[in-house]
Amino acid sequence: MDSQPGSSRSTKPASSPEKSRSPYQPPELPQQVVGRVPYAELHCHSNFSFLDGASDPEELVEQAARLGLDAVALTDHDGMYGAVRFAEAGRELGVATLAARRRPAGET
Repeated sequence: MDSQPGSSRSTKPASSPEKSRSPYQPPELPQQVVGRVPYAELHCHSNFSFLDGASDPEELVEQAARLGLDAVALTDHDGMYGAVRFAEAGRELGVATLAARRRPAGET
């Protein structure tokens, strides 16, 4: 896709290295003393939920892995902005993930 003279359109693809983030690198987690916990946290907000969550989506999955949880759900307000990062971390750490958008009260 070449730009024409005088055109302001860029010829760089949308996924150019300057704009993409690096792949998720899981931290070294301590060995589990006990087996997996048959429990899934289904109400969890990341820092993408303004004034409600404080942790990055990856950090939430890392903590779930440390606790030995089978799964964790991300239920951010008004969007699914951290869902990809959340799912990538879950895949790397072996924790099942579920992402959903939490609707505000009164929205139909």
